[in-house]
Amino acid sequence: MSALLSDFTPDSHDRDLLLTATRYWDDVLALAVLTPVFWSLCSYFLLPKKHEPGYDLLFASPQRQDGLLSEKEKTSEDARDINRKLNDAATDVVVFWGSQSGRAAQFARQLARELHSNGIAATAEDLDLYDHEHLAQVSRDKVLGFVVSTFGEGDPPDNAAGLWDALREFNKSKTDALSGLRYFVFGLGDSKYEQYNQFALNIDQQLQEAGAQRVGDLGKCDVSKAADDGWMDWKETIMQQVSDLVPARLPKTVASLYEADIDITDLPQDDPALPPALLAAELGRTKVHTAPVSSSRLLSAPGSRAYIHLEFDISAFGPDFTYSTGDHLAVWPMNSDQEISRLAALFGWSPTVLAAPINITARSSTDTTTLALGQTTRLSLLRHHLDIAGPLTVQTVRLLAHFAPTPESKTYLNTLLASSTQVADLTSSHTTLAGVMALSLSSSSDPTPGTSTPITWSNALFPLLLQTLQRIQPRYFSISSSPLCSPDKVSITVGVLTVPVSNTDSTQPTTFFGLASGYLLSLHQTFQTQVQGHGHGHPSPGTTSRSPVSPPTAPTYTLSPPRTPTPTLGSPNAASHGEGSCTAQISLRPSSFRPPTDPTVPVVLVAAGSGVAPFLGFITERAELRRRGGKVGRCLLFFGCRNPTEDFLYGETWEQIRSEHDFLEVETAFSRPGEQGGEEEGKKEKMYVQDKLEERKGEVARLVKEEGGRVYICGGVAMARAVKEGVVGGVEGGGEGFGGCLVNGDGGLVLGGFDGFDDD
Repeated sequence: MSALLSDFTPDSHDRDLLLTATRYWDDVLALAVLTPVFWSLCSYFLLPKKHEPGYDLLFASPQRQDGLLSEKEKTSEDARDINRKLNDAATDVVVFWGSQSGRAAQFARQLARELHSNGIAATAEDLDLYDHEHLAQVSRDKVLGFVVSTFGEGDPPDNAAGLWDALREFNKSKTDALSGLRYFVFGLGDSKYEQYNQFALNIDQQLQEAGAQRVGDLGKCDVSKAADDGWMDWKETIMQQVSDLVPARLPKTVASLYEADIDITDLPQDDPALPPALLAAELGRTKVHTAPVSSSRLLSAPGSRAYIHLEFDISAFGPDFTYSTGDHLAVWPMNSDQEISRLAALFGWSPTVLAAPINITARSSTDTTTLALGQTTRLSLLRHHLDIAGPLTVQTVRLLAHFAPTPESKTYLNTLLASSTQVADLTSSHTTLAGVMALSLSSSSDPTPGTSTPITWSNALFPLLLQTLQRIQPRYFSISSSPLCSPDKVSITVGVLTVPVSNTDSTQPTTFFGLASGYLLSLHQTFQTQVQGHGHGHPSPGTTSRSPVSPPTAPTYTLSPPRTPTPTLGSPNAASHGEGSCTAQISLRPSSFRPPTDPTVPVVLVAAGSGVAPFLGFITERAELRRRGGKVGRCLLFFGCRNPTEDFLYGETWEQIRSEHDFLEVETAFSRPGEQGGEEEGKKEKMYVQDKLEERKGEVARLVKEEGGRVYICGGVAMARAVKEGVVGGVEGGGEGFGGCLVNGDGGLVLGGFDGFDDD
């Protein structure tokens, strides 16, 4: 038997063969399983995906849009050669735009459109769609224009970074590389800031140093004045100068100025409509998230200007939302139901028409920069996309005058246009688009005596408004929390803007609310209603509340979350009244306005009003470090507000930290101390933060020069400028200033070779 068994027992050679065969089939099986998994992953990440119509708009960055119209994608290398574009398309003038918010793009397209109506082959183009090393090959019989905004501290907008890099490369060669180029430049900036129109000045200088010849004067527009008078005057001049250089090869037409480049078509009611959030997915390289409100507090006394502490829960976002102390939070607002209703009534749109699906397509036009928007609703456009409550421009009033429904309204609007200041006056009085449309009709006679038929505006105006009005932009707030104290929550401090409106018709509210702060006030009030109804929403560490009483009622907002069907205007819905309504669209923007990486470095913090927000994060972070046994440097906070009972923001928080730790000192400056009542209080002198800083300038100088401290300023532009002028003026005027420190070229302070001056 043993012999028989030995015949069936594998020897070592047989065992090796058996093991080899087993491993072979194991490998085959593994390959069979892993191959489809591999190709599935490849197809998911590498192959283009098919989405519902309009899905791409949810991922569009602001500088890729003109109003609502998206840009063509980057294509082949030849398509990125502007010289080839000029020759192949028989184009004589290209107006490039560099824009962060979309306004420069609108101006560029307006100029190209009007040049085209004068017979000149012109087009407007996104700077980011071209490789600008090809500028040296542009023929001298062509003209290039650059309409650009300034971002940050004189920086280019995102889509103009490539131009800036190319121009600097041209000038490194020390040759007249662009000697055959003719160009013009127009800049959009805010004169409240030191670097006013700096990027326009920079590219003009770089172009001239490379040998290019400028056509006309460098144009500038001050967007802080909320009108486009500077643009309109410059545009008329540059059009004439370009016309003298470039032959008109196309037929001239006036009608094209008032013809839209898009068509709007009504769709069957059961067609899908674009969800109401353009702002749901991505802002440039920064993701946008839907964040629930976790806490909301009124910081100021009832009856005074409202300041709100809002906190958002970011725990679900993981590594996609990691912030640092001092960063900025972008919040995407929306238009109020009241403003939407007023504008809809002027067009004669019922709630059914507002909510009905429409399709927007581009016409065959020489303006090849616009593409179809796709399917949406008028309500989505008015609520989430068009800035219908924003500043009026001369171009918008011109459109209204052309489409005025009555002779009286046309006369009214043309009278506005006849004066260079009246449109700006309307803007300064916060008259909205619907407001000026209604005002123009207030003197119109009833077209049908004996009836109540209202006068309405032509639907032909609406497509042009889509191309002309600016899109709603995110508002940026300094983050008032620290990730060391609250890694899963982020907070902001909001000063609610309310302005009485005097120039108004009977349908316009008597109080103007800022677009973002009015929206956030409504969010606060909705959250407070939920807290009272459900008993949740506890104060977060480091925040205090004066009172649960809300300030004057904000406009109403239909707070529908993203990617849900658009609710009918004013209709009850779960998003407006339930838990889901207390969410906001937010994104993160890194900032250089951060505390020293070494927490033992002393800091001098200068703030007024809601400008104290980032310093709450600075100080609570150091308090937490001290609580954990770490060493921290001295914090000297200069804080300006009206009086201690009205708007001394986070006063209880400062007192609590001071009682527990010895590193914080707070110097308060009350600008209206007498308003808190009492005869003695009324005798107190007004004080501002710059006055307090002047009193202790020697001590501050020692902190900075001898201990390596830093000075930070955050608040209104006027306050920051006054503080800087006080410090710098003391030096340049021969006074002590900060102990005789030097001043560098851009207005900052160089303290012992150390840049110790930051402003936000």
